[in-house]
Amino acid sequence: MSKKYEVLVSQLKQKILEGEYKVDDQLPRELEIASAYNVSRITVRRALAELEKAGLIYRVQGSGTFVKGIISSDWKQNQKNFELINFEENKAELVSFSISKIYQPEIKSDLGLNDFDLVYKVKRIIKRKNVIVAIQKIYLPSKIVQGIRADVLVNSIYDFIRNDLNLEPKKITRTFSNVKANTETEEFFQTDTPLVEAKQISYLQNGNAFEYNQTIFKLDSFKLNEVIIS
Repeated sequence: MSKKYEVLVSQLKQKILEGEYKVDDQLPRELEIASAYNVSRITVRRALAELEKAGLIYRVQGSGTFVKGIISSDWKQNQKNFELINFEENKAELVSFSISKIYQPEIKSDLGLNDFDLVYKVKRIIKRKNVIVAIQKIYLPSKIVQGIRADVLVNSIYDFIRNDLNLEPKKITRTFSNVKANTETEEFFQTDTPLVEAKQISYLQNGNAFEYNQTIFKLDSFKLNEVIIS
């Protein structure tokens, strides 16, 4: 069960990412947040500290807490590049690559698949200076992303989508949530540092979903980037 401050972090973060709190907007005072979310001021302070650490807010002494511009060179993204990872600064290593049916109802639904469709299942780690900073699990419908190869998966998948398949991504949906460390993440990260999961679904111009991406990253290694949907 998530701790109260983790729940509050998620709720405030969602408001920032959805634009309810815009860049340089002042957040409500601690007491107002505590009252609105029925939590203690200690919980509010802990949540704000986590948001500040994530680069989402900044404090001005004597004035209050404000929303920071959510831009980072770590996660470059624009209307023509929806890739979560900046491959100029980070490297991907393939852990596993297979093709099979998908049985998770949520993923099957989000990708618009039936019981007989096959999916490429990709697991890779992201390293910066030989240190693992993220774990990715990616699901790609084989009927759309045809013929993808293992050598492609250590670089940007979007380059393959555009250059090899001549397909053009149209939009993405992305949500962020706090996740607890488990055996898998502890094995790769070898630390109990706070973790955040970014779930991204990418769509082509015809509306078909072609990627379901789950990226878990260390909060102290990545900052959130601006979410842009074309």
